[in-house]
Amino acid sequence: MIRRSDFLYGLLAVIGLTIAIAAAAAGGAVYSQPHDGSNKLYLSSWWNPDGSDWDTYTWDNFTLSSDTAITEIRWRGGLTYGGYYSGPVTRFTVEFFPSIAVNTEPDVSHAPLVSYDTPDNAGETLAGVFGGVTMYDYAYTLPAPFQASTNTKYWVHIYGWNSKAPPEWSFASSSSGDYSYFRKINDGTWYQFAPGNLCFTLISDAASTCPADLDQSGIVDLTDLATLLANYGTGATASQGDLNGDGTVDLVDLAGLLAVYGTICP
Repeated sequence: MIRRSDFLYGLLAVIGLTIAIAAAAAGGAVYSQPHDGSNKLYLSSWWNPDGSDWDTYTWDNFTLSSDTAITEIRWRGGLTYGGYYSGPVTRFTVEFFPSIAVNTEPDVSHAPLVSYDTPDNAGETLAGVFGGVTMYDYAYTLPAPFQASTNTKYWVHIYGWNSKAPPEWSFASSSSGDYSYFRKINDGTWYQFAPGNLCFTLISDAASTCPADLDQSGIVDLTDLATLLANYGTGATASQGDLNGDGTVDLVDLAGLLAVYGTICP
């Protein structure tokens, strides 16, 4: 029989771990397609400096529920063959594209809204080994905030630079999103949709703790927690607990709320 004290200690330990995870990873996130833990990879890289028929480029979309100044982007990925052919990734190109008029795909017929080349490998940090595939985390602070408008579909476009061919750098997979990404395959310059979601997170320095105040009472309290738990595991709006805007109330949202529980909002 489990003693009540043991249960309470265990519950407190889980809550403490959740808060620690939130403080380390969830703060400031305004949109997230987290890694699904699989070994799936989606190629998005080119052979620097000449390019090749093996080059492949990917885009994935996001929509935010309010006007937001995006200041940083984080992503996860790895090398298809462990870098055997391409060597390590040395830099990245980071871009945001608008949608075409009918809002179904990125407008690749025009220049991106913003385009930046990272000065290095975007702080490549070992994330772990998943199904035998080594994955890394990356982060890039934008030189100037990207102003995303309410309910407007944008497309993130990131590709790695490999100094040998064939290029290998690829995005990790996410279970969040619409299970469809856009890609360009240089061999024939084909544009097409493919099944899958790319793993990335958008950060805003302006993101406050107050989105967790679901009922706008001025404090993040038990009522907000109860609302989130009532919608846990479902598709919901921000006011129902979807704090990171990925379309589902899940552990990331719970961690985000617990991390700021008791906060008095200005």
